[in-house]
Amino acid sequence: MKKLFFLSLLTLLLSGCSTYRFNKEGPPNNQGYVVSRDKRVITEYTVGKNNSLPELVIARERFKRRHSTVDYYYKKMGYIQSRLKQTFWDPPCTLVSFITGFFRLPFIAYSDHKYEHNPKYREKVDKLEEEKEAREAARIKALKEKLSLYIEKDLTAEEIPPEGALKKEVVEKKTNTEELKLESRQEEQESALKRTEKVQEAQPAGITASITAKPLKGVSPLKVSFSGEKSHSSYGRITSYEWDFGDGDMSSQEHREYLF
Repeated sequence: MKKLFFLSLLTLLLSGCSTYRFNKEGPPNNQGYVVSRDKRVITEYTVGKNNSLPELVIARERFKRRHSTVDYYYKKMGYIQSRLKQTFWDPPCTLVSFITGFFRLPFIAYSDHKYEHNPKYREKVDKLEEEKEAREAARIKALKEKLSLYIEKDLTAEEIPPEGALKKEVVEKKTNTEELKLESRQEEQESALKRTEKVQEAQPAGITASITAKPLKGVSPLKVSFSGEKSHSSYGRITSYEWDFGDGDMSSQEHREYLF
């Protein structure tokens, strides 16, 4: 008995679940995917700009974001019904309506007879029906406009990359910029050392130019101290120095600091 009870309960629950299927739309929109709910195609699940339809991957992403909101508006418009409502609510309501219909038959017959033989009554009933239809049409139109606005916002958000991706891109650009700056500084240091070596190679006979630099490597910005105190000459004491780093900044002091 317990198994039969749980089996019946499971059947009722499953009967209240809607069935969604991804389908390749036929001509003229056979270039993308749509989703059907209980065999009814609802394009708002996956539609893009200019009524375009996406490939399957994008269609699945859009459906995941939209289906609950789209279902809400379609139910409000009366185009679809909840499966739970159809399973548990509609049958008893239909039964009650059928039973009470016997008691309403005389009133319905009287109203029909009056409608057929009383022009004023007929005009009044027709006017009320037209007003009712106009109100319903306006209600449906307002819901459709709200749904269209929701789809537009969803497509706009789809074009904007996630905040995390933007931060990652900024960090990568910043890292690349810092790496380029570091490489540039290192090239400048190597170039300055090469110029120093050329000066030592081109020095006059009897004069030995000895240049020391501390530190030789480091993270930019790097302040390097150059010294010529170990330089010597066979002609006597060295009385002047000339520093030229190739950027127009020159000095005649024994010690020189340069920022790379």
